[in-house]
Amino acid sequence: MTHHITIIGLGNYCLDDLPLGIYRFLQNQSKIYVRTKAHPVIAELQNIDIESFDAIYEQHDTFEPVYDAITDQLLQRAQTEDVVYAVPGHPRVAETTTQLLFQKAAHYDVV
Repeated sequence: MTHHITIIGLGNYCLDDLPLGIYRFLQNQSKIYVRTKAHPVIAELQNIDIESFDAIYEQHDTFEPVYDAITDQLLQRAQTEDVVYAVPGHPRVAETTTQLLFQKAAHYDVV
């Protein structure tokens, strides 16, 4: 069975600046994965299991292995479940993990 990874952007600022559709989508999730919890929107979300990849940043000295580890973990999880992944800003603007997910997804049979 093919599972999906849905990538959403949290914007650059606070919850008041988040599009209503994204907010409603997030509120309907039981769990989301976030690149980092260091974002004002994350602090305001309630009743959602939020799993961050902040610990991976502490394990590496450069960003390249961090982003590889994050994308590999997301793709592994998507083998057994649909995944919602939230990133700061816009997911298509200067977001390396999004680019890597698109590059690697075909190898994992994830859409």
